[in-house]
Amino acid sequence: MTSRHVCTIRVATALLWIAPAIAVAQSPSDERALTQLVERWAIARNANDAEAMRPLFDAQVDQIRATDGRVIATDQDGVVRWFDTGLKSDGKGSTVRVGTPRVRVLSADAGLVDYAFTLQGADGAVTANGHATFVCIKRGANWKVIALRFASAPPA
Repeated sequence: MTSRHVCTIRVATALLWIAPAIAVAQSPSDERALTQLVERWAIARNANDAEAMRPLFDAQVDQIRATDGRVIATDQDGVVRWFDTGLKSDGKGSTVRVGTPRVRVLSADAGLVDYAFTLQGADGAVTANGHATFVCIKRGANWKVIALRFASAPPA
């Protein structure tokens, strides 16, 4: 893991720890834009179109599996490739349902989105339930995901 990736992980972790202490006026437009990141991700995911996810992710995005800390991808190409591989193999034909996102605008250019999700196989059976966090930054007028954290488990 490079020092850039370690720094990204540290920044994301720091944002998670200090978020409750930051008093930032939540902008309805920023809240909506952050919610739309999740909605756009789910639409692309359910269309089995990893490439449609690319604009949602910052070039320096990283993805770490929250359950074990495994680094899955360290840049935009890696994240898109990971989704593409999954959507063409065991995830082919599966869909995701997302719960209502919990959005926190941490500053004018940093935000956090948490949401629960359910994965269903092509036959409609639930294959996993989980939780995801998108750590987001604002680049110009656009919000981008800079860090993804997914944790899921088979249904109980």
